[in-house]
Amino acid sequence: MRKTNLIPIVVSVLCAIPSVYAQNSPVKLQNSYLVLSTLAGKLIPHSDTLRPLGNVYVLGTRLTWANQVKGDKQWHAFHGFPHVGISLIYIDLGDSKRLGYALGMQPLIKYIPISSKNLSVNIDIGLGIAYLTKKYSGINNPENVAISTHLNYWGTLGISSGIKINSKLKLQAGFETNHVSNGAIRKPNYGLNLWAFTLGMNYAISDEARRVIEMNESKSTNPTNPHLAIGVGLGVKETGGAGGPVYLPLTLSGQYIIPKNGFYSITFGLDVFHDKSTRFHRELRHLAYTSPNDDWQIGAASGIILPLERLSFYAMLGTYLYNSNPRLPGVYQKVGVRYLLTKCLQIQTELKTHLNTADHVELGLVVALE
Repeated sequence: MRKTNLIPIVVSVLCAIPSVYAQNSPVKLQNSYLVLSTLAGKLIPHSDTLRPLGNVYVLGTRLTWANQVKGDKQWHAFHGFPHVGISLIYIDLGDSKRLGYALGMQPLIKYIPISSKNLSVNIDIGLGIAYLTKKYSGINNPENVAISTHLNYWGTLGISSGIKINSKLKLQAGFETNHVSNGAIRKPNYGLNLWAFTLGMNYAISDEARRVIEMNESKSTNPTNPHLAIGVGLGVKETGGAGGPVYLPLTLSGQYIIPKNGFYSITFGLDVFHDKSTRFHRELRHLAYTSPNDDWQIGAASGIILPLERLSFYAMLGTYLYNSNPRLPGVYQKVGVRYLLTKCLQIQTELKTHLNTADHVELGLVVALE
């Protein structure tokens, strides 16, 4: 069974939603609220290796605070005046001996594509971190091949519907999927996929009578003209099984970025990878290894960037042009988050994957050359 890769799904949803809102008027009512909800579901094994862990049910509780954006940024109206906030979550993973429980914190963005006086439909997208109390141990917990670090990435995609009870309360019910993994920082790292039904109560903290009539017409924080961007990133990865060799891959990238109306950007370019773990893979295939030539790979990639003021999300699909790893697919994906430090300098964290398998996580800098 194929492994679910949640982050590309999330980015695809983000790309699709703006088209629904592109013509919306910037006149919106601003409000904030708290949501207390419960979730009940099941672990879904996405690999035969995980089947011994898959026959368990999960129960959890989530507390969410969210506030509707004010409308003073360019992306607010384009995204339909979504709600942004943060959620805290506790999940009993249904197997106290092997999996334990999870505690998580997650920034989120909530879209409301359908809304009427008494009924609404919400799409929630979140990406944060989760602490899991149980992890893999070759001696004490050998069956937990899903999680090998206490601290992990946590992604959520959910849809729910809210029914208004009175001016302050809404009853919400929905469905969500969660993915937890460490991005191959340490092996084994099959990750956990959770599917769950949710039920909760939404309490309005404020319902302001103020409406935002005009958008801020000030110049965008991000570059608005086509430009070249140069990036460098350093990652960490454990190769092979648990306890395998650890490598520090280096990525150099050149991207040509074409902004579209300040709301999203198209990008394409070249990646140069220096990754000494190629030696490990070539030796498993009984192939000759030549240093330093076999440590280098070159790829071409294209994708989309979604800027949310200083913060932006991106997803790219690439193919190797030179010296691809003999044990990995010839295509790769990169998904990540960037934060604008200055007009031309960004810091980013990125996950590189090969189809359904995480390769490594890296931290880097991107310089825009306007």
